[in-house]
Amino acid sequence: MNYLINTQSNDIVEYDQDYYTLSKNLRTEHWRQATAQEVKPYLVEKHIPCIKQEAHTRITAIYPITKQLNLIYSQSFEQDAYRAMVTFIENIRMKSNALELKIAKYTVKQLETFDCSDDKHWAD
Repeated sequence: MNYLINTQSNDIVEYDQDYYTLSKNLRTEHWRQATAQEVKPYLVEKHIPCIKQEAHTRITAIYPITKQLNLIYSQSFEQDAYRAMVTFIENIRMKSNALELKIAKYTVKQLETFDCSDDKHWAD
């Protein structure tokens, strides 16, 4: 993947054709190829919402919001089930936070191929 940065706004865009072909079809006076140092924060920020959504998906797959609410409401009667739910959710949230920190150390190449839904990121 290739990246352009707007020299006025610092916006970064991805493109999959060579720069010469792209420059024929795009007004390029305010655009230049982005460096890896400029692209890395862009890619990290792009993946964070995916990580958060994946955590949400994994939590609600086991504990849909109605089940969470029921366990919160009846926690005095179902202490073990309530504790199991809280532990599970805390575990997923810790993995999510750790994954956000981990990808900040990735290279651009690693970030380009990163898949937040891969089970290896969420395994115990």
